[in-house]
Amino acid sequence: MKLVIGLSLLAAASAANVFSINNELDYSSPAKYTGTDQCALINVMMDESGSMKNDQNFMKGKNGVPKIAKAFFDFSNGSVYKHIFVCAQGYGSGSKLPRLHGCAHWTPNNLDTTVMNQWVASGWFEDAWHASVESMHLTPDTIDGVDIYSTCKGVKKQVILVTDEDVDIKHVVYRNTTIVRKMFDHNGFALNVIANVEIKIPNSNEKVLGMSQSAKHSANQADLFVYDTSSSKSYRTLIASNFTLRSKNGKSVDHYYPLISGRVGALWDIGMVRTTTYVDAMSNALADIKLAEANKVPESGPILIVPTVGGDPHFTTWRGEHYEYHGQCDMVLTKDAKFANGAGLDIHLRTKIVRFWSYIKNAAIRIGNDILEVEGSAEPSNTENRYWINFEHQGELKEVGGFPVSVKIQSPVKRVYEIDLDKKYAGFKVIISTYKEFVRVRFEGGDESSLGGTVGLLGDFNTGKTLARDGATVLDDFSELGNEWQVMPSEPKLFHEIDHPQFPEKCIEPEDPRGERRRRRLGENTVTEEQAEAACARLSDAADRKDCVYDILATQDMGMVGAY
Repeated sequence: MKLVIGLSLLAAASAANVFSINNELDYSSPAKYTGTDQCALINVMMDESGSMKNDQNFMKGKNGVPKIAKAFFDFSNGSVYKHIFVCAQGYGSGSKLPRLHGCAHWTPNNLDTTVMNQWVASGWFEDAWHASVESMHLTPDTIDGVDIYSTCKGVKKQVILVTDEDVDIKHVVYRNTTIVRKMFDHNGFALNVIANVEIKIPNSNEKVLGMSQSAKHSANQADLFVYDTSSSKSYRTLIASNFTLRSKNGKSVDHYYPLISGRVGALWDIGMVRTTTYVDAMSNALADIKLAEANKVPESGPILIVPTVGGDPHFTTWRGEHYEYHGQCDMVLTKDAKFANGAGLDIHLRTKIVRFWSYIKNAAIRIGNDILEVEGSAEPSNTENRYWINFEHQGELKEVGGFPVSVKIQSPVKRVYEIDLDKKYAGFKVIISTYKEFVRVRFEGGDESSLGGTVGLLGDFNTGKTLARDGATVLDDFSELGNEWQVMPSEPKLFHEIDHPQFPEKCIEPEDPRGERRRRRLGENTVTEEQAEAACARLSDAADRKDCVYDILATQDMGMVGAY
Protein backbone atom coordinates (compact mmCIF):
# COMPACT_ATOMS: atom_id res chain seq x y z
CA MET A 1 0.00 0.00 0.00
CA LYS A 2 1.41 3.37 -1.00
CA LEU A 3 0.07 6.78 -0.13
CA VAL A 4 1.81 9.56 -2.03
CA ILE A 5 1.67 13.22 -1.16
CA GLY A 6 3.54 15.66 -3.34
CA LEU A 7 3.44 18.05 -6.26
CA SER A 8 0.92 17.07 -8.92
CA LEU A 9 -1.04 19.28 -11.22
CA LEU A 10 -3.33 16.63 -12.66
CA ALA A 11 -6.73 17.85 -13.84
CA ALA A 12 -9.10 16.23 -11.36
CA ALA A 13 -12.51 14.70 -11.62
CA SER A 14 -14.89 17.20 -10.07
CA ALA A 15 -17.24 16.39 -7.22
CA ALA A 16 -20.04 16.12 -9.75
CA ASN A 17 -18.28 13.18 -11.39
CA VAL A 18 -19.07 10.80 -8.56
CA PHE A 19 -22.63 9.73 -7.87
CA SER A 20 -23.32 9.64 -4.13
CA ILE A 21 -26.26 8.64 -1.97
CA ASN A 22 -27.29 9.45 1.55
CA ASN A 23 -26.62 6.79 4.21
CA GLU A 24 -24.40 4.57 2.10
CA LEU A 25 -24.07 1.02 3.39
CA ASP A 26 -20.89 0.75 5.46
CA TYR A 27 -18.93 -2.39 4.56
CA SER A 28 -16.02 -1.82 6.91
CA SER A 29 -17.69 -2.08 10.32
CA PRO A 30 -19.06 -5.60 11.02
CA ALA A 31 -20.08 -4.44 14.50
CA LYS A 32 -22.85 -2.36 12.94
CA TYR A 33 -24.72 -5.53 11.96
CA THR A 34 -26.83 -6.40 14.97
CA GLY A 35 -29.50 -8.55 13.31
CA THR A 36 -29.90 -12.34 13.32
CA ASP A 37 -30.39 -13.16 9.62
CA GLN A 38 -27.85 -13.96 6.94
CA CYS A 39 -28.29 -11.61 3.98
CA ALA A 40 -26.93 -11.21 0.48
CA LEU A 41 -26.43 -8.13 -1.68
CA ILE A 42 -26.39 -8.33 -5.49
CA ASN A 43 -25.42 -5.17 -7.35
CA VAL A 44 -25.96 -5.40 -11.11
CA MET A 45 -23.97 -2.72 -12.94
CA MET A 46 -25.39 -2.64 -16.47
CA ASP A 47 -23.74 -1.16 -19.53
CA GLU A 48 -26.47 1.10 -20.96
CA SER A 49 -25.11 1.45 -24.48
CA GLY A 50 -27.49 0.94 -27.38
CA SER A 51 -26.53 -2.70 -27.97
CA MET A 52 -27.45 -3.95 -24.49
CA LYS A 53 -31.27 -4.23 -24.57
CA ASN A 54 -31.41 -8.02 -24.86
CA ASP A 55 -28.77 -8.46 -22.18
CA GLN A 56 -30.76 -6.25 -19.84
CA ASN A 57 -33.84 -8.37 -20.50
CA PHE A 58 -31.86 -11.51 -19.68
CA MET A 59 -30.62 -10.15 -16.34
CA LYS A 60 -34.10 -9.11 -15.16
CA GLY A 61 -35.84 -12.15 -16.66
CA LYS A 62 -36.39 -15.50 -14.96
CA ASN A 63 -33.00 -16.84 -16.04
CA GLY A 64 -31.04 -13.86 -14.72
CA VAL A 65 -30.95 -12.32 -11.27
CA PRO A 66 -34.19 -14.03 -10.12
CA LYS A 67 -32.60 -17.44 -10.73
CA ILE A 68 -29.55 -16.41 -8.72
CA ALA A 69 -31.84 -15.29 -5.90
CA LYS A 70 -33.75 -18.57 -5.94
CA ALA A 71 -30.46 -20.43 -5.52
CA PHE A 72 -29.77 -18.34 -2.43
CA PHE A 73 -33.23 -19.00 -1.04
CA ASP A 74 -33.19 -22.77 -1.73
CA PHE A 75 -32.67 -24.04 1.80
CA SER A 76 -32.45 -27.63 0.56
CA ASN A 77 -28.96 -26.90 -0.71
CA GLY A 78 -27.80 -25.77 2.69
CA SER A 79 -28.33 -22.05 2.17
CA VAL A 80 -29.52 -20.02 5.12
CA TYR A 81 -30.21 -16.72 3.34
CA LYS A 82 -33.43 -15.00 4.34
CA HIS A 83 -33.00 -11.62 2.66
CA ILE A 84 -31.49 -10.55 -0.63
CA PHE A 85 -31.01 -6.92 -1.53
CA VAL A 86 -30.80 -6.28 -5.26
CA CYS A 87 -29.65 -2.94 -6.71
CA ALA A 88 -30.08 -2.07 -10.38
CA GLN A 89 -27.28 0.24 -11.49
CA GLY A 90 -26.25 1.57 -14.88
CA TYR A 91 -23.58 3.51 -16.74
CA GLY A 92 -22.95 4.83 -20.22
CA SER A 93 -26.13 6.85 -20.70
CA GLY A 94 -27.43 10.28 -19.78
CA SER A 95 -24.79 11.92 -17.60
CA LYS A 96 -22.34 9.13 -18.52
CA LEU A 97 -21.76 8.54 -14.79
CA PRO A 98 -22.53 5.41 -12.78
CA ARG A 99 -25.99 5.77 -11.30
CA LEU A 100 -28.42 3.91 -9.10
CA HIS A 101 -31.84 3.18 -10.61
CA GLY A 102 -33.18 1.57 -7.46
CA CYS A 103 -32.84 -1.25 -4.93
CA ALA A 104 -35.30 -3.91 -3.84
CA HIS A 105 -35.65 -6.18 -0.82
CA TRP A 106 -36.30 -9.73 -1.98
CA THR A 107 -37.67 -12.60 0.07
CA PRO A 108 -38.49 -16.12 -1.18
CA ASN A 109 -42.06 -14.99 -1.97
CA ASN A 110 -41.16 -11.62 -3.50
CA LEU A 111 -38.72 -11.33 -6.41
CA ASP A 112 -39.85 -7.96 -7.72
CA THR A 113 -37.69 -6.90 -10.69
CA THR A 114 -39.40 -3.52 -11.17
CA VAL A 115 -36.23 -1.57 -10.32
CA MET A 116 -34.53 -3.16 -13.33
CA ASN A 117 -37.10 -1.70 -15.70
CA GLN A 118 -35.28 1.62 -15.40
CA TRP A 119 -32.29 0.42 -17.41
CA VAL A 120 -31.93 2.15 -20.76
CA ALA A 121 -30.06 1.20 -23.94
CA SER A 122 -29.05 4.47 -25.55
CA GLY A 123 -25.59 5.36 -24.24
CA TRP A 124 -22.17 5.51 -25.80
CA PHE A 125 -19.57 6.09 -23.06
CA GLU A 126 -18.54 3.02 -21.06
CA ASP A 127 -15.94 3.60 -18.35
CA ALA A 128 -16.41 0.15 -16.84
CA TRP A 129 -13.67 0.34 -14.21
CA HIS A 130 -15.20 3.50 -12.81
CA ALA A 131 -18.65 1.91 -12.91
CA SER A 132 -17.60 -1.36 -11.27
CA VAL A 133 -15.92 0.44 -8.36
CA GLU A 134 -18.76 2.91 -7.87
CA SER A 135 -21.26 0.03 -7.90
CA MET A 136 -20.14 -0.77 -4.37
CA HIS A 137 -20.91 2.76 -3.21
CA LEU A 138 -24.36 2.98 -4.79
CA THR A 139 -26.03 0.98 -2.03
CA PRO A 140 -28.17 2.55 0.73
CA ASP A 141 -28.27 1.06 4.21
CA THR A 142 -32.09 0.92 4.18
CA ILE A 143 -33.93 -0.73 1.28
CA ASP A 144 -37.72 -0.96 0.97
CA GLY A 145 -37.94 0.17 4.60
CA VAL A 146 -35.67 -2.64 5.80
CA ASP A 147 -32.72 -1.48 7.89
CA ILE A 148 -29.86 -3.75 6.81
CA TYR A 149 -27.83 -3.26 10.01
CA SER A 150 -30.62 -4.27 12.39
CA THR A 151 -31.87 -7.09 10.13
CA CYS A 152 -28.66 -8.83 9.09
CA LYS A 153 -25.88 -10.47 11.04
CA GLY A 154 -23.76 -10.22 7.93
CA VAL A 155 -24.02 -9.48 4.20
CA LYS A 156 -22.42 -11.52 1.42
CA LYS A 157 -21.77 -9.07 -1.39
CA GLN A 158 -21.68 -9.50 -5.14
CA VAL A 159 -21.21 -7.23 -8.17
CA ILE A 160 -22.23 -8.41 -11.63
CA LEU A 161 -20.84 -6.17 -14.37
CA VAL A 162 -22.55 -6.72 -17.73
CA THR A 163 -20.99 -5.12 -20.81
CA ASP A 164 -20.16 -5.78 -24.45
CA GLU A 165 -17.43 -3.12 -24.58
CA ASP A 166 -13.95 -2.89 -23.19
CA VAL A 167 -12.95 -0.08 -20.81
CA ASP A 168 -13.08 3.55 -21.91
CA ILE A 169 -10.67 4.87 -19.30
CA LYS A 170 -11.70 8.44 -18.61
CA HIS A 171 -11.50 8.59 -14.82
CA VAL A 172 -7.85 8.41 -13.84
CA VAL A 173 -8.85 7.49 -10.28
CA TYR A 174 -9.59 3.97 -11.51
CA ARG A 175 -6.61 3.80 -13.81
CA ASN A 176 -5.47 0.20 -13.43
CA THR A 177 -6.65 -3.20 -12.33
CA THR A 178 -4.57 -3.17 -9.14
CA ILE A 179 -6.57 -0.25 -7.81
CA VAL A 180 -9.90 -1.80 -8.80
CA ARG A 181 -8.99 -5.16 -7.24
CA LYS A 182 -7.98 -3.49 -3.97
CA MET A 183 -11.32 -1.74 -3.80
CA PHE A 184 -13.22 -5.02 -4.19
CA ASP A 185 -10.96 -6.84 -1.74
CA HIS A 186 -11.35 -4.15 0.91
CA ASN A 187 -15.13 -4.05 0.69
CA GLY A 188 -15.47 -7.86 0.52
CA PHE A 189 -17.16 -8.17 -2.87
CA ALA A 190 -17.06 -11.01 -5.36
CA LEU A 191 -17.00 -9.74 -8.96
CA ASN A 192 -18.50 -11.45 -11.99
CA VAL A 193 -17.97 -9.87 -15.39
CA ILE A 194 -20.15 -10.84 -18.34
CA ALA A 195 -18.18 -9.44 -21.26
CA ASN A 196 -17.40 -9.83 -24.95
CA VAL A 197 -14.76 -12.53 -24.52
CA GLU A 198 -14.30 -16.03 -25.86
CA ILE A 199 -12.88 -18.84 -23.73
CA LYS A 200 -11.70 -21.92 -25.60
CA ILE A 201 -10.14 -25.28 -24.92
CA PRO A 202 -7.51 -25.93 -27.61
CA ASN A 203 -8.34 -28.75 -30.05
CA SER A 204 -11.89 -28.96 -28.71
CA ASN A 205 -15.29 -27.88 -30.02
CA GLU A 206 -16.80 -27.63 -26.55
CA LYS A 207 -18.46 -24.35 -25.69
CA VAL A 208 -17.12 -22.64 -22.57
CA LEU A 209 -19.66 -20.44 -20.79
CA GLY A 210 -17.27 -18.85 -18.33
CA MET A 211 -14.28 -19.35 -16.08
CA SER A 212 -13.13 -18.81 -12.51
CA GLN A 213 -9.52 -18.63 -11.41
CA SER A 214 -9.55 -18.23 -7.64
CA ALA A 215 -6.54 -18.40 -5.36
CA LYS A 216 -6.88 -22.19 -5.09
CA HIS A 217 -5.62 -22.53 -8.65
CA SER A 218 -2.10 -22.25 -9.94
CA ALA A 219 -1.33 -19.50 -12.44
CA ASN A 220 -2.20 -21.68 -15.42
CA GLN A 221 -5.31 -23.36 -13.99
CA ALA A 222 -8.97 -22.39 -13.90
CA ASP A 223 -12.45 -23.78 -13.42
CA LEU A 224 -14.13 -23.77 -16.83
CA PHE A 225 -17.93 -23.97 -17.03
CA VAL A 226 -18.60 -26.04 -20.11
CA TYR A 227 -21.90 -26.51 -21.97
CA ASP A 228 -22.97 -30.16 -21.50
CA THR A 229 -26.41 -31.48 -22.50
CA SER A 230 -25.83 -34.70 -20.58
CA SER A 231 -25.87 -32.80 -17.30
CA SER A 232 -29.13 -31.98 -15.52
CA LYS A 233 -28.09 -28.33 -15.52
CA SER A 234 -26.71 -28.39 -19.07
CA TYR A 235 -23.17 -27.57 -17.91
CA ARG A 236 -20.28 -29.17 -16.08
CA THR A 237 -17.22 -27.78 -14.32
CA LEU A 238 -13.82 -28.72 -15.70
CA ILE A 239 -10.51 -27.94 -14.01
CA ALA A 240 -8.32 -27.00 -16.94
CA SER A 241 -4.67 -26.08 -17.28
CA ASN A 242 -4.90 -25.44 -20.99
CA PHE A 243 -7.28 -22.74 -22.18
CA THR A 244 -7.18 -19.59 -24.28
CA LEU A 245 -8.87 -16.22 -23.96
CA ARG A 246 -9.76 -13.93 -26.86
CA SER A 247 -11.30 -10.48 -26.91
CA LYS A 248 -14.26 -10.24 -29.24
CA ASN A 249 -14.29 -6.49 -28.72
CA GLY A 250 -11.31 -4.20 -28.19
CA LYS A 251 -9.22 -5.22 -25.18
CA SER A 252 -11.94 -6.93 -23.14
CA VAL A 253 -9.67 -9.77 -22.00
CA ASP A 254 -6.88 -7.37 -21.01
CA HIS A 255 -9.32 -5.22 -19.08
CA TYR A 256 -11.51 -7.79 -17.33
CA TYR A 257 -9.55 -11.02 -16.87
CA PRO A 258 -7.06 -9.44 -14.39
CA LEU A 259 -10.00 -8.32 -12.20
CA ILE A 260 -11.03 -11.91 -11.45
CA SER A 261 -7.73 -13.76 -11.72
CA GLY A 262 -6.61 -15.11 -8.37
CA ARG A 263 -9.65 -13.86 -6.44
CA VAL A 264 -13.27 -14.90 -5.90
CA GLY A 265 -15.16 -14.12 -9.08
CA ALA A 266 -15.70 -15.24 -12.66
CA LEU A 267 -15.48 -14.07 -16.27
CA TRP A 268 -18.33 -15.00 -18.63
CA ASP A 269 -18.88 -14.94 -22.38
CA ILE A 270 -21.76 -12.54 -23.12
CA GLY A 271 -22.29 -14.40 -26.38
CA MET A 272 -23.74 -17.29 -24.36
CA VAL A 273 -26.46 -14.97 -23.07
CA ARG A 274 -27.24 -13.93 -26.61
CA THR A 275 -27.56 -17.45 -27.99
CA THR A 276 -30.80 -19.29 -27.16
CA THR A 277 -29.09 -22.69 -27.10
CA TYR A 278 -26.88 -21.78 -24.17
CA VAL A 279 -29.13 -19.53 -22.08
CA ASP A 280 -30.31 -22.18 -19.61
CA ALA A 281 -26.81 -23.54 -19.08
CA MET A 282 -25.44 -20.05 -18.66
CA SER A 283 -28.04 -19.06 -16.09
CA ASN A 284 -27.59 -22.30 -14.10
CA ALA A 285 -23.83 -21.91 -14.01
CA LEU A 286 -24.07 -18.24 -13.06
CA ALA A 287 -26.51 -18.99 -10.22
CA ASP A 288 -24.38 -21.85 -8.89
CA ILE A 289 -21.12 -19.95 -8.93
CA LYS A 290 -22.67 -16.93 -7.21
CA LEU A 291 -23.96 -19.12 -4.39
CA ALA A 292 -20.61 -20.87 -4.05
CA GLU A 293 -18.79 -17.52 -3.99
CA ALA A 294 -20.99 -16.21 -1.19
CA ASN A 295 -19.39 -18.61 1.26
CA LYS A 296 -15.85 -17.71 0.20
CA VAL A 297 -15.77 -13.92 0.26
CA PRO A 298 -14.82 -12.35 3.61
CA GLU A 299 -16.99 -9.58 5.01
CA SER A 300 -14.17 -7.09 4.39
CA GLY A 301 -10.62 -7.15 3.18
CA PRO A 302 -7.34 -5.61 4.32
CA ILE A 303 -7.31 -2.07 2.92
CA LEU A 304 -9.08 0.43 0.76
CA ILE A 305 -7.59 2.24 -2.22
CA VAL A 306 -4.42 4.15 -1.49
CA PRO A 307 -4.81 7.87 -2.07
CA THR A 308 -2.42 10.37 -3.59
CA VAL A 309 -2.08 14.00 -2.65
CA GLY A 310 -0.26 16.60 -4.70
CA GLY A 311 1.23 19.96 -4.04
CA ASP A 312 -1.31 21.59 -6.36
CA PRO A 313 -2.58 20.49 -3.84
CA HIS A 314 -4.29 17.54 -5.52
CA PHE A 315 -5.85 14.86 -3.34
CA THR A 316 -7.11 11.32 -3.84
CA THR A 317 -9.22 10.07 -0.95
CA TRP A 318 -9.32 6.63 0.63
CA ARG A 319 -12.20 5.87 -1.75
CA GLY A 320 -10.09 6.92 -4.70
CA GLU A 321 -11.86 10.18 -5.56
CA HIS A 322 -9.70 12.95 -7.00
CA TYR A 323 -10.11 16.54 -5.93
CA GLU A 324 -8.07 19.70 -5.67
CA TYR A 325 -7.84 22.41 -3.07
CA HIS A 326 -5.79 25.49 -3.92
CA GLY A 327 -5.89 27.44 -0.68
CA GLN A 328 -2.79 28.54 1.22
CA CYS A 329 -2.80 27.64 4.90
CA ASP A 330 -1.90 24.91 7.39
CA MET A 331 -4.11 21.85 6.87
CA VAL A 332 -4.75 18.51 8.56
CA LEU A 333 -3.86 15.79 6.10
CA THR A 334 -4.73 13.02 8.53
CA LYS A 335 -4.92 12.40 12.25
CA ASP A 336 -5.76 9.63 14.69
CA ALA A 337 -5.72 10.20 18.45
CA LYS A 338 -5.64 6.44 19.14
CA PHE A 339 -2.71 5.65 16.86
CA ALA A 340 -0.04 3.36 18.41
CA ASN A 341 -2.03 2.59 21.57
CA GLY A 342 -2.89 6.20 22.22
CA ALA A 343 0.42 7.84 21.26
CA GLY A 344 -1.51 9.62 18.53
CA LEU A 345 -0.70 10.63 14.95
CA ASP A 346 -0.98 14.03 13.28
CA ILE A 347 0.26 14.98 9.81
CA HIS A 348 -0.07 18.62 8.77
CA LEU A 349 0.71 20.28 5.45
CA ARG A 350 1.68 23.90 4.84
CA THR A 351 0.95 25.11 1.32
CA LYS A 352 2.15 28.14 -0.62
CA ILE A 353 0.37 29.78 -3.57
CA VAL A 354 2.08 30.60 -6.84
CA ARG A 355 -0.66 32.62 -8.58
CA PHE A 356 -2.78 29.84 -10.12
CA TRP A 357 -1.45 26.82 -8.27
CA SER A 358 0.10 25.98 -4.96
CA TYR A 359 2.48 23.38 -3.61
CA ILE A 360 3.30 21.63 -0.35
CA LYS A 361 6.06 23.71 1.22
CA ASN A 362 6.35 21.93 4.59
CA ALA A 363 5.10 18.66 6.04
CA ALA A 364 5.14 17.83 9.74
CA ILE A 365 4.37 14.59 11.52
CA ARG A 366 3.74 14.02 15.23
CA ILE A 367 3.86 10.60 16.86
CA GLY A 368 3.58 10.64 20.62
CA ASN A 369 5.71 13.47 22.02
CA ASP A 370 7.95 13.87 18.97
CA ILE A 371 7.48 16.19 15.99
CA LEU A 372 9.44 16.02 12.74
CA GLU A 373 9.05 18.90 10.28
CA VAL A 374 10.56 18.74 6.79
CA GLU A 375 11.03 21.55 4.26
CA GLY A 376 12.58 21.72 0.80
CA SER A 377 14.76 24.42 -0.71
CA ALA A 378 14.41 26.31 -3.98
CA GLU A 379 18.14 26.98 -4.04
CA PRO A 380 20.10 24.13 -5.71
CA SER A 381 23.22 25.30 -3.91
CA ASN A 382 21.52 24.77 -0.53
CA THR A 383 22.28 21.08 0.02
CA GLU A 384 21.67 20.91 3.77
CA ASN A 385 18.98 18.72 5.26
CA ARG A 386 16.21 21.13 6.13
CA TYR A 387 14.36 19.56 9.05
CA TRP A 388 13.37 20.34 12.63
CA ILE A 389 13.03 17.69 15.30
CA ASN A 390 10.97 18.94 18.22
CA PHE A 391 11.48 22.47 16.84
CA GLU A 392 15.29 22.18 16.89
CA HIS A 393 16.86 22.86 13.49
CA GLN A 394 18.95 19.85 12.43
CA GLY A 395 18.76 18.38 15.90
CA GLU A 396 19.78 14.79 16.56
CA LEU A 397 17.41 12.69 14.47
CA LYS A 398 17.26 9.03 15.42
CA GLU A 399 13.58 8.38 16.07
CA VAL A 400 10.08 9.87 16.10
CA GLY A 401 7.67 8.59 18.75
CA GLY A 402 9.97 5.66 19.45
CA PHE A 403 10.22 4.62 15.80
CA PRO A 404 13.60 4.78 14.03
CA VAL A 405 14.27 7.42 11.35
CA SER A 406 16.80 7.30 8.54
CA VAL A 407 17.85 10.10 6.18
CA LYS A 408 19.04 9.45 2.63
CA ILE A 409 20.55 11.95 0.20
CA GLN A 410 19.49 10.76 -3.25
CA SER A 411 20.80 13.79 -5.14
CA PRO A 412 21.88 17.36 -4.40
CA VAL A 413 18.22 18.42 -4.59
CA LYS A 414 16.44 15.35 -3.20
CA ARG A 415 16.25 14.13 0.42
CA VAL A 416 14.30 11.20 1.88
CA TYR A 417 13.28 10.86 5.55
CA GLU A 418 11.97 7.38 6.41
CA ILE A 419 10.13 6.56 9.64
CA ASP A 420 10.08 2.79 10.12
CA LEU A 421 7.05 1.53 12.05
CA ASP A 422 7.62 -2.09 11.05
CA LYS A 423 8.28 -3.22 14.62
CA LYS A 424 4.66 -2.47 15.57
CA TYR A 425 2.91 -2.55 12.18
CA ALA A 426 4.34 -5.10 9.77
CA GLY A 427 5.91 -3.38 6.78
CA PHE A 428 4.54 0.08 7.65
CA LYS A 429 6.69 3.12 6.87
CA VAL A 430 6.09 6.86 6.61
CA ILE A 431 8.39 8.51 4.08
CA ILE A 432 8.77 12.27 3.63
CA SER A 433 10.89 13.41 0.71
CA THR A 434 11.86 16.76 -0.77
CA TYR A 435 12.69 17.67 -4.35
CA LYS A 436 13.91 21.25 -4.49
CA GLU A 437 11.18 23.20 -2.65
CA PHE A 438 8.49 20.54 -3.15
CA VAL A 439 7.62 18.11 -0.35
CA ARG A 440 6.13 14.65 -0.75
CA VAL A 441 4.88 12.14 1.81
CA ARG A 442 4.43 8.45 1.18
CA PHE A 443 2.92 5.73 3.36
CA GLU A 444 4.05 2.18 2.63
CA GLY A 445 2.58 -0.98 4.07
CA GLY A 446 -0.14 0.59 6.21
CA ASP A 447 -3.43 -1.22 6.75
CA GLU A 448 -6.55 -0.97 8.88
CA SER A 449 -4.65 -1.78 12.07
CA SER A 450 -2.36 1.19 11.54
CA LEU A 451 -4.53 3.69 9.67
CA GLY A 452 -8.09 2.58 10.44
CA GLY A 453 -8.88 5.52 12.71
CA THR A 454 -7.56 8.30 10.51
CA VAL A 455 -9.66 11.29 9.42
CA GLY A 456 -8.82 14.52 7.60
CA LEU A 457 -8.38 15.73 4.04
CA LEU A 458 -8.00 12.15 2.78
CA GLY A 459 -11.45 11.32 4.05
CA ASP A 460 -12.56 8.78 6.61
CA PHE A 461 -10.41 5.65 6.30
CA ASN A 462 -13.25 3.22 6.93
CA THR A 463 -15.80 4.68 4.53
CA GLY A 464 -13.71 6.82 2.18
CA LYS A 465 -16.20 9.65 2.63
CA THR A 466 -14.93 13.23 2.66
CA LEU A 467 -16.40 14.14 6.02
CA ALA A 468 -16.53 17.39 7.93
CA ARG A 469 -15.07 17.56 11.40
CA ASP A 470 -18.40 16.47 12.90
CA GLY A 471 -17.78 13.00 11.44
CA ALA A 472 -21.20 12.91 9.77
CA THR A 473 -21.57 15.68 7.19
CA VAL A 474 -20.29 14.71 3.74
CA LEU A 475 -18.60 17.63 1.97
CA ASP A 476 -18.64 17.34 -1.82
CA ASP A 477 -17.57 20.95 -2.29
CA PHE A 478 -13.83 20.47 -1.96
CA SER A 479 -13.09 24.13 -1.42
CA GLU A 480 -15.36 23.83 1.61
CA LEU A 481 -13.58 20.63 2.62
CA GLY A 482 -10.16 22.29 2.45
CA ASN A 483 -11.28 25.14 4.66
CA GLU A 484 -12.97 22.69 7.00
CA TRP A 485 -9.66 20.94 7.70
CA GLN A 486 -7.60 24.07 8.26
CA VAL A 487 -5.57 23.56 11.42
CA MET A 488 -7.55 24.78 14.44
CA PRO A 489 -6.14 26.52 17.56
CA SER A 490 -7.12 23.43 19.57
CA GLU A 491 -4.87 21.18 17.47
CA PRO A 492 -1.16 20.70 18.06
CA LYS A 493 1.26 23.21 16.54
CA LEU A 494 3.66 21.15 14.44
CA PHE A 495 5.56 23.81 12.50
CA HIS A 496 8.58 25.57 14.02
CA GLU A 497 7.26 29.00 13.09
CA ILE A 498 3.86 30.57 12.56
CA ASP A 499 2.96 31.58 9.02
CA HIS A 500 0.04 33.56 7.66
CA PRO A 501 -2.88 32.76 7.64
CA GLN A 502 -3.84 31.17 10.94
CA PHE A 503 -7.41 30.44 12.01
CA PRO A 504 -9.73 32.37 12.38
CA GLU A 505 -8.19 33.86 9.24
CA LYS A 506 -9.42 31.88 6.27
CA CYS A 507 -7.15 30.05 3.88
CA ILE A 508 -5.92 32.35 1.09
CA GLU A 509 -7.48 31.57 -2.28
CA PRO A 510 -5.41 31.72 -5.50
CA GLU A 511 -6.09 34.12 -8.34
CA ASP A 512 -8.03 31.35 -10.03
CA PRO A 513 -10.02 29.66 -7.22
CA ARG A 514 -11.67 27.25 -9.68
CA GLY A 515 -8.31 25.67 -10.23
CA GLU A 516 -8.33 25.91 -14.02
CA ARG A 517 -5.03 25.13 -15.66
CA ARG A 518 -3.39 28.28 -16.99
CA ARG A 519 -0.02 28.11 -18.64
CA ARG A 520 2.31 31.00 -18.91
CA ARG A 521 1.85 33.31 -21.83
CA LEU A 522 3.20 31.85 -25.03
CA GLY A 523 6.24 34.08 -24.97
CA GLU A 524 7.14 32.79 -21.49
CA ASN A 525 6.99 29.10 -22.39
CA THR A 526 10.36 27.39 -22.69
CA VAL A 527 9.09 23.80 -22.37
CA THR A 528 6.52 22.33 -24.74
CA GLU A 529 3.91 19.74 -23.88
CA GLU A 530 5.65 17.25 -26.19
CA GLN A 531 8.92 17.72 -24.30
CA ALA A 532 7.17 17.26 -20.98
CA GLU A 533 5.47 14.07 -22.16
CA ALA A 534 8.79 12.69 -23.38
CA ALA A 535 10.45 13.44 -20.04
CA CYS A 536 7.65 11.74 -18.08
CA ALA A 537 7.30 8.72 -20.37
CA ARG A 538 9.55 6.59 -18.16
CA LEU A 539 7.00 6.62 -15.32
CA SER A 540 5.02 3.38 -15.24
CA ASP A 541 1.87 4.78 -13.65
CA ALA A 542 -0.44 6.62 -16.07
CA ALA A 543 -1.65 9.09 -13.46
CA ASP A 544 1.92 9.86 -12.39
CA ARG A 545 2.78 10.57 -16.02
CA LYS A 546 -0.08 13.05 -16.31
CA ASP A 547 0.81 14.65 -12.98
CA CYS A 548 4.41 14.92 -14.11
CA VAL A 549 3.48 16.61 -17.39
CA TYR A 550 1.34 19.21 -15.62
CA ASP A 551 4.08 19.82 -13.06
CA ILE A 552 6.67 20.48 -15.74
CA LEU A 553 4.37 22.78 -17.70
CA ALA A 554 3.38 24.72 -14.59
CA THR A 555 6.94 25.17 -13.31
CA GLN A 556 8.67 25.16 -16.73
CA ASP A 557 11.23 22.90 -15.06
CA MET A 558 12.08 19.65 -16.86
CA GLY A 559 13.74 18.43 -13.68
CA MET A 560 10.33 18.01 -12.03
CA VAL A 561 10.28 14.44 -13.31
CA GLY A 562 12.77 13.81 -10.50
CA ALA A 563 10.02 14.35 -7.94
CA TYR A 564 8.43 11.03 -8.97
